[in-house]
Amino acid sequence: NQNAILLDVRNDDNVNLSIENCIFKNVNYNAIQLGGLGSNYKGQIYINKNIIENTGDRAIRFSNLDKLAKVLIINNTFINSKDSDGEVIKASLIDEETQIIFSNNTFDGETLYNDGIKVVGLK
Repeated sequence: NQNAILLDVRNDDNVNLSIENCIFKNVNYNAIQLGGLGSNYKGQIYINKNIIENTGDRAIRFSNLDKLAKVLIINNTFINSKDSDGEVIKASLIDEETQIIFSNNTFDGETLYNDGIKVVGLK
């Protein structure tokens, strides 16, 4: 696999995940990828104080996020970590009740708020 971390959660998993104080450098694809085909993630995802540098695709990729999921992406640095469309973080499907906190992240020296996240579909 070309991902630094690939968690293939399926069958409506309710697992909490914390990725903190890690360095991902020169990764061929996504640095962090959560979910597999048909997954519907319901747990808490905490991504804090990481450096993600030189990815071949997005820094972070999610599959489907359920309304029970809570996503915190805070205090991270993204350097040259986006796909050809400029996407840093992407989720396939996010329920309108999913809690997402995206705060104090930087990308190549610029502060990112919600402008680095692309949602393909909204339930």
